[in-house]
Amino acid sequence: MFKRLYGKTGKIDVPSVGLLIGEMTDWDLTRREETPPDHGAYVLHASFSYFSEWMFKDPALKHRIIIEVGRGQQYRLEADEDARTVLDVRSLLIEGISIRAYEDSQGR
Repeated sequence: MFKRLYGKTGKIDVPSVGLLIGEMTDWDLTRREETPPDHGAYVLHASFSYFSEWMFKDPALKHRIIIEVGRGQQYRLEADEDARTVLDVRSLLIEGISIRAYEDSQGR
């Protein structure tokens, strides 16, 4: 497991209806010093060129968070149900993130 990972490409979207909630200009994942059992081990800090706060907060819209590491390697980030989330205009902090491999509909 890595201590810190960062990049420039990422997004938050609602795949079921094709909505883009936010497009990242940069992101940073840092390993938490202490992780409760069955909780995400990372903290996400992200900045956005575009971000819709109301869409992000709408519980009816099931969003996903995708980041790109290097050239084309994508990962899905999943926030804990009780993750601490802080929004500040175009920046986002989520404490309690898990990382999963991601394949899009084209199998990439």
